[in-house]
Amino acid sequence: MKSLVLMCAILLLTMGVKAQEKEADIYLVKSGYVEYELSGSITGTRTIWWDNYGRWTREEEKSLTKMKVFGFTSEEETHTITVTKDDRFWTANMLEQTGMTGIESVEDIQLELSEMDEEDKEELGRELFDALGGRELPPETFLGRKCQVLEVMGAKTYIYNNIPLKSSVDIMGIKADVTAKELRENISVPKSKFEPVSGIEYREMPDEFGFFE
Repeated sequence: MKSLVLMCAILLLTMGVKAQEKEADIYLVKSGYVEYELSGSITGTRTIWWDNYGRWTREEEKSLTKMKVFGFTSEEETHTITVTKDDRFWTANMLEQTGMTGIESVEDIQLELSEMDEEDKEELGRELFDALGGRELPPETFLGRKCQVLEVMGAKTYIYNNIPLKSSVDIMGIKADVTAKELRENISVPKSKFEPVSGIEYREMPDEFGFFE
């Protein structure tokens, strides 16, 4: 199995927690575009453009989240665009015309990993994966690509070259599916894709809300 450290990070990413090693290759494809359909409790679309093996990304999501608790239904509409260049990100809330920017600091994790050889990293990843109750299932083909299939914490994810193509989460009656409808690999992506949305005043994220700090 390829680095389980990265695999676990990708699975956490699909559940809304972005955890990446600074200056590390996120995907094994230099550039590309993927379009997802969201279904279940969250409906809508998500698109991702990337370059430099995922160190530069532009992610846009338009979605509607419906939750039913004790007979009451709540709805939340989302339209966000997040641009990431290396360790700096800019997130624009297109509905409220507000934004936030900050640095994703993972220096402690980077330092720990830099002191490990590949065997140690693999062992750490295996321990993390097993601790989360993860299972590696037989490979399957999706969108014409042979995918690694991982199951952990109620999520089943199909991964191709470190790119999640399909995931399904069903926890405590909350179901969310993310399914890639189109994938383009090694394409020319305009640099303008990685510029923050203009016309938005970005507030700096306070340090206490940074990840891994």
